[in-house]
Amino acid sequence: MINGADWNKDGFLDFSEFASFYHCLNEGLVKQVDPGNMSCDSHETSEHPKEEDEVGTDLRDAFKLFDKNGDGYICAEELQSVLSSMGIPQGKLLTDCRDMIRSVDVDGDGQVNFDEFKKMMASGIGGK
Repeated sequence: MINGADWNKDGFLDFSEFASFYHCLNEGLVKQVDPGNMSCDSHETSEHPKEEDEVGTDLRDAFKLFDKNGDGYICAEELQSVLSSMGIPQGKLLTDCRDMIRSVDVDGDGQVNFDEFKKMMASGIGGK
């Protein structure tokens, strides 16, 4: 499953790949995961494009999976909790999670807010 989530085939799950993977896993739809379009099945979006507000809802739901305390931010500890609970190796060290957060933290506050999360998911980039 993790190999399927590594959409850029670099051997690592970056934050956007993991976010998309986790979203799909919670939906029970892990097939082909593409963090650029939040689709759990890449064929689904080509045949039936999602409405813009449906994509926004999907992104908000994915964000909430990581924002454990509901404060509107994803911190390194929350990311580590999610990664660790799934047995993802990148979740073992808090420093790795901080690096992942830093790679998408535009405003430098040490957390990922929804706008940063949305930009990250749209661009498909994140830390390793």
